[in-house]
Amino acid sequence: MIATALQAKLSPNEKARLNQRPTENSEAYPLFMQAEPYANGPEMFTENYLKAEQLYEEAIKLDPNFAAAHACLSIVESWAYHTFDPTPARRQKARESADDALRLQPDLPEGHFALGFAYYYGDRDYDRALAEFEIARRDLPNDAQAYMAIGAIQRRQGKWTEAIANFEKAVALYPKNAGFLYNLGFTYVALKQYEAADKMFDRALEVAPQSFSSRALKGIIAILWKGDVEAAEKQLALSPVRDANGLVTSTEVWVLMLRRKFSEALREIEQFPGEVFDAHGGRAPKAFFEGLIYLCQGDKTKATTALEHARAIA
Repeated sequence: MIATALQAKLSPNEKARLNQRPTENSEAYPLFMQAEPYANGPEMFTENYLKAEQLYEEAIKLDPNFAAAHACLSIVESWAYHTFDPTPARRQKARESADDALRLQPDLPEGHFALGFAYYYGDRDYDRALAEFEIARRDLPNDAQAYMAIGAIQRRQGKWTEAIANFEKAVALYPKNAGFLYNLGFTYVALKQYEAADKMFDRALEVAPQSFSSRALKGIIAILWKGDVEAAEKQLALSPVRDANGLVTSTEVWVLMLRRKFSEALREIEQFPGEVFDAHGGRAPKAFFEGLIYLCQGDKTKATTALEHARAIA
C-alpha cells in the first residue's frame, strides 16, 4: 500500500528511474555512492570536494558511460571553481563534464543540474542556469536540490521572498539535510531574522552535531542579535572541528577581535599554516586579518605591510 501511494506521487521520470540502473559496472557504483557524502555533506570544505572528485573520476574510469557520475563530477568542479580554485581549467572541466552527462543521457535531470551550476558559478549566467534547474525540477518535482538551486540564484538576485519559499520547500522535502537547513538559516541571517535563523541552525546541529558552519553561525547570531560575544565563544568551544581550511580560525579570530584580545588573535593567525582562510561567505587572505588587528592596535606601519601582502594574495 505504501509503495502504491508513493508511486502515485511520483512523476513519470521518477517512476522510470526506479527501474533504471545508473551503471552496469559493479565496481563503479560503490565509488559513486562513496562520493555522495563528500560532495553533499553538511560542511563545504575543500578536502571533501577533492575526495569526491577523486571518487567520481575513479567511477568514470571504470565506466566512461556513467552519465550520473559525469554530472556529479561537473557539480563538484563548479563548486571548486566557485569557492577555492577559480581557474579556467576547473571551469572548463565543469562544463565538459556536464556536456558529457547530457550527451550520454539527454534526459538525465542531474545533467541539467550540472549544466545549470556550470552556467551559475562558471558564467554567472543566471537566466540560463535557472532554465536548466527548471528542467530538472520538472522531471524531478520531489527533488529538494532543484528548489535549493533555484532559491540560491534568487537570493543572489535579491528576490528574497521567492528564495525563502524555495529554500523552505527544499527543507520540507529533505528535513534531515544539514546543508539545506544551513542555507535557509544563512538566508534568514541576511534578512536579519535572527530568531528564525537560530532555530534553523539548531535543527541543523540536531542532524549533524559536528557541523562547524551551523555552530559558528549560531555563535555569530548571538553577536548580531544580542551582542553576546561570550555566547559566541561558547559555541566555538563546543566545536570538534580543527581546522577546516581556516574556517574555524577565521571565525575565532573575528570573535577575539570583538573581545579586543588582539594578541591572542594574532597567535591564532600565526599558527595557521596556509595563506588564505575559508570564511563564511568567501575566502580571505589571513594577512587581511593581521592588518585589521594592527590597525586596532594603532600600528599603521605593520598594518600597511600586512594589508599590502593581503592585496597581493587577493
